Parts: sequence; C-alpha cells; structure tokens
Amino acid sequence: MGSRRKDKAMKGWSLSGTLGGVLRLVNVVFVLLLLTSYVAPYVSPQTFWLLAFFGLMYPVFLIVNMAFLVFWTFRRRPFALYSFVAILLGWNLLWSHFRFTGKVDDLTNPRTIKVLTYNVKHLSGLDDQKRVDQLEAIAELIGNTQADVVFMQEFFSKKKTFDQKIEFLKEKIGLKYYTYRTYFPTRKKDGGYYCILTLSRFPIVSHSDVSFQRRRVALITDIAVPGDTFRLVNVHFRSNHLNSKELSLIDPEQEGFPDQERLKKDSRNIYWKLRRAFIDRSRHADLVKRALDKSPHPVIVAGDFNDTPASYTVHTLLGGMNDAFEYAGEGYGNTFAGNLPPIRIDYLACDDYFEVGSYYVIKRKFSDHYPVVATFTPLNDPR
Repeated sequence: MGSRRKDKAMKGWSLSGTLGGVLRLVNVVFVLLLLTSYVAPYVSPQTFWLLAFFGLMYPVFLIVNMAFLVFWTFRRRPFALYSFVAILLGWNLLWSHFRFTGKVDDLTNPRTIKVLTYNVKHLSGLDDQKRVDQLEAIAELIGNTQADVVFMQEFFSKKKTFDQKIEFLKEKIGLKYYTYRTYFPTRKKDGGYYCILTLSRFPIVSHSDVSFQRRRVALITDIAVPGDTFRLVNVHFRSNHLNSKELSLIDPEQEGFPDQERLKKDSRNIYWKLRRAFIDRSRHADLVKRALDKSPHPVIVAGDFNDTPASYTVHTLLGGMNDAFEYAGEGYGNTFAGNLPPIRIDYLACDDYFEVGSYYVIKRKFSDHYPVVATFTPLNDPR
C-alpha cells in the first residue's frame, strides 16, 4: 500500500505530471519573452519604452530557450520545437551577438584603412577608487595596431596639459591630424577638456558635430584620402549612469546579497535610469541617422553606443550599414570591460562603398571598455 502511494506521488511529479506541466509553462513564457525581444529594435523607446528592456534581456531569454531546447531534445520530446522555432526566427539577431568564424583580410591593398574605436574613460583606468593616468599605456597599445584612424570617447585632460597630451598621443600613435569636440559646449573649460576625439593619418578637410540638449553626441570628420573623401562619424551616446552600488547588483562576480531595503531602492533607481537612457539614446540615434543620410561621402561610423545589438539605437543607426562584427567578428562580441555581464556596446561599421576586411577586440583593461579594431577597403575606384 505504501509503495503504491509513493509511486503515485512520484508519477505526479514526473515530466508527464505536475513537474512536466510547470516546465512546459515556463518554457512557453520564455519563448514569448524571446519573441517579444525581437520587436525591440523596431520600436522606438520614445513610443513604447518597455520593449527596450526586453531587447536588453535578449541574451538571457536566448540562453534559457537554448537550455530548454537541449533538455527536451535529450528527452526526445516534441516540445523542443517551441524553443527551436523561436530561436530560428531570431537567427539574424543571434548572428549580431555571436559569430563562429572570423575573417582576416589582405592588408596589401594600399586603399585599406584600419580603424580603431576606444572609450578611454578619462584616461584614468578601470578602478574609480584608484585612478591612474593611462595615457602612455593607451598610446602604446594604439600605436602597436598601426591604425589609420582612431575614434576616442571620454578623452580628458586638464586645460593646461591638453595640448601636451594631444601632441604626445599624435607622436606615439603616428597620426598627424586630429579634431575634437567637448561634450558640453556651454560649460566652462576651467576644469579641463572632456571630449570626443578623432585622429587621422589623412588630412582633415572639415568637421562638425551632432548635439542633443546641450550635449554633443557625435563628431563628424571628413578626411581627404588619395583621390577621395571619407566621412568619419565618432559616436558616443548617453550612458546608463549606474553608480558602483547599483552596478554591484548585476555584477556576476559580486559576492553576497544586499539587504531587502537596499535591493528595492537600487532596483528602482536602475529601472528609472535605464528607462531615461533608452529614450535619450533613441533620440541620439534618430539625429545621427539623419546626418548620415545627408552625407555626400562614403561613411565609416564607430564609437560607444551604450546599447546592445537588440536595441532600437543600434538598429536605427546601423540599419542598412555593414556592422564589422557581423562580417568579420568571432565569438561573443563583448566590448565592455567593466562590472557587467559580457555585452557588446562599441561598434564599427561602414556603408556599401567599403568591404569589411577584419575585426577584433583587444582584451587589455586600461578602461572599462576594450579597444575595437576593423579594416575597411573601398570597393570602387576613387570618386
């Protein structure tokens, strides 16, 4: 009698009973969450901001569905088709996050341009509590790449040392020409220059910027290459502005768990900061996209977008362009070196005038971002 009751209880929690029903329900929920995340790149957070959170969580939804796919397949259950179809429907988005094989170009083409983008975080290093001037280390790293164009974000120098730092940087990396824009043009420069900086091996013929609410979000630079003119767009969109306590909640290496009161407070702060950042970045992307569409020259765009491939920001700005990672990247495209799960928020892309030759991330921690390098070769004869 006792064994029958035990067998009945075990059957109730078998995969054909209660446990199976719970797993199927959870699976369906995550299938719906994954499908919803596919919509995020196409809907502006200005219209419906909630979808932006689904796009941010896309990697989590994907991993859970992959786990269910393996689980149900191993158990030979047709329910595996739900996750399989959901993953298949987002195949293009999957490729924007992960690539199996990279690509190496032939640098013997004299028209190939090597471009590097790097958020240097004030040149102060990764640790906010122990700031160390990283100018020499960063200059040496960039110089070793022999890049023809360098996009920098968050370049900072005190007013009295700005020219000296620029000259040092130009000499170390071997680039003669530069232009910059401070982020906040209405602020006094007494505290120093906090700016977007572009350096080039080729002469600069013009430069301008794109601003949003008294903050510059992009530096546009035209360079004269032999027989042609290229437009370089150095982008830095709004950060989420999460402080160290808030970041610790999502730091995968953080030990322990915060008390309930702090958890509620910090979670609420994170939510509001992310919401505002999603909306502002969508506006930044709309403005810069309009500027790109008016370009009379071939375009290379790069920088710190502060958003993922599953975002409206990235889709709007790079839609119709060639994302270098998608053409030549390898592995999971993490570009952030700070206290967050792996995430790709720095981009290099070009229009159809160029072919992407190679792409790689330099895993050196002199900032909370990694330097990203790509090569581009014009497909046509000079215009």
